[in-house]
Amino acid sequence: MDKTIQFALMAKAKKVFGGDQTFLSFPVTPLGFKREQLNFGIDHNLQYLLAFTKLVNQLPEDEAWNQTNPTYLWEVYAEMLRDMDLAESSRTSSEEEEYQRARHFLGMDDVASGGSPEYRLYRQYKDAYFVANENYLNAKGTAESSTNQSEREQWVNVLEPALRRELRALELEWVTRGYKNEVEVAQNKVAQLSAKDPYLTWGEWNAKLNPHLDTLNDATDLFELFPTCFNPSNALESWQTFTLSGDEVKQLVKEAPAELRAKLVDSSGDAAFESLTFEFSSAALDRTWLQEAVFKARYWRFQDESKVISDGGIPATGMCPAYVTAVVFVRNVMGKPAQSKPGTTQPVPVGDLKFPAATLRPASLKRINLKAALNPKIKLKSVQDLGALAPTKAPKLGASSLPINLSAGSIKPLPDKNVVAPPVASTTAQPKTQKPKAVEFLRLNLKAYKQPTRGAVEPPKPAAPANQSPDDTIYILAFICKAVPRCPDPDPNMRW
Repeated sequence: MDKTIQFALMAKAKKVFGGDQTFLSFPVTPLGFKREQLNFGIDHNLQYLLAFTKLVNQLPEDEAWNQTNPTYLWEVYAEMLRDMDLAESSRTSSEEEEYQRARHFLGMDDVASGGSPEYRLYRQYKDAYFVANENYLNAKGTAESSTNQSEREQWVNVLEPALRRELRALELEWVTRGYKNEVEVAQNKVAQLSAKDPYLTWGEWNAKLNPHLDTLNDATDLFELFPTCFNPSNALESWQTFTLSGDEVKQLVKEAPAELRAKLVDSSGDAAFESLTFEFSSAALDRTWLQEAVFKARYWRFQDESKVISDGGIPATGMCPAYVTAVVFVRNVMGKPAQSKPGTTQPVPVGDLKFPAATLRPASLKRINLKAALNPKIKLKSVQDLGALAPTKAPKLGASSLPINLSAGSIKPLPDKNVVAPPVASTTAQPKTQKPKAVEFLRLNLKAYKQPTRGAVEPPKPAAPANQSPDDTIYILAFICKAVPRCPDPDPNMRW
């Protein structure tokens, strides 16, 4: 892809997937996988699970995802739990009953099946709503950038109202059949009452970060990793079409700052592709070992008051100003050549999906090196680059690939009796949208993994044929990163 298309794709992705408390980080090296390499629960891909875990637990710094000396999220989290000073408080007997009822309603101890039936339905309807909203934002950007007056009128008069009706219908279903209010009330209750007994809460958090039970090992150096997968686990079976039209490319470039536009024009002045089309699917990261409530909790502080996770500023500074919460997968990336011959309209593959640093904004976060902050005398060794996870070969993890022995029985789909598919508003003018599928939660059974011994290596899977279909590669388009508020932010009104 040429730089103009690359920038326009980034700008469009930020409009569709971004948010007030999130930003997108784009890989400067293509990150491609085969479909089977992302089936962590059924295709015995320990080496790719570990590669994916290392990848998404590095701490982002800005829009350019080009990590060469990573600090991992579990290192920061473990340091928080180790050096945590807690306020003094306790729950009354009635508060304890409320707390346990809320936990039971959410199924917080039922990690094997992804929570209670009510919580799983909540996630199903929530995912369906967010997919529909992404579809709306995608269509909105394309229509509003069009220079064709009839297309703009079609959007205003027909398509936009139809998509809005769909969103309202899905939100109503989320409330009436997806337990939206009940789940969120229970979540707030758990957060509120957790603060009433910090020591018990800390014990629950610490128990889920057990290096003896909750980790897998890198075969090269037995480095311990806390595995991370994505949910819903069937996210790669539900794809939406993403279109970047020629008019939209021009509009997005026009909206860019002048100094950035100067970097976007190739020396020839011509763009290789007039438009792009591909399929996307977004998925949240699932870390059973991480309690994200720790970043907002005000009943703890560091014993060493000089330590800061995030100062909450702009730009933010600290050990962990942001972390990855979701990924956007894409496949079938096709482009319409700008200089196509008359009568030639067939799109062609655009090549590897990567974003040169020239199209990315400067650093917006300042991350303090955790290892150096904890011990300035430690001379840090350079960490080998994870490298491109090439779709035809195993990734480089340290010096070797990793062995695999993963139980195939760790995926437990939502029982059919609990599935109520949200309806799609019916209208002949409305674009067809994929009917939401039941959420399938992936829970990794770590006991089923064969813990490798040092130097134990199994050969990688055979390389794919050279003439393999282009849609066999699934890329990571972007990492959705969440900014960490001021942390720690201890409540001065509590007893310390």
